[in-house]
Amino acid sequence: SWPYGVAHADGVLYVVDWVDEKIYAYTTAGERRSGSDFELDAANASPWGVAHADGVLYVVDSSDNKVYAYTTAGERRSGSDFELDADNSEARGIAYANGRFYVVDDTDRVFVYTGDER
Repeated sequence: SWPYGVAHADGVLYVVDWVDEKIYAYTTAGERRSGSDFELDAANASPWGVAHADGVLYVVDSSDNKVYAYTTAGERRSGSDFELDADNSEARGIAYANGRFYVVDDTDRVFVYTGDER
């Protein structure tokens, strides 16, 4: 397993795993919540980070310049997906703060998205 990001929502930690292409859930005390785990969409095959915003988990994919959206129950929210800028081609992590998504790139740059891309 290769955990590449963690997000917190409603007392649960959601850990995205790059190799398993899956989200694993834990309590904030570190106990497993396997009933809340879920598989990622087949196209979301290189997950490198996860962020929580407005009840949705956003998983950045390092190979296809896209952010995939899921409910915390694991249901796809494709209408909330968004494409990354062409220069943000090797996304390595995502965070959400103050109404904006911040996506780090392997070129040592941070790209800012307002959410209007969704």
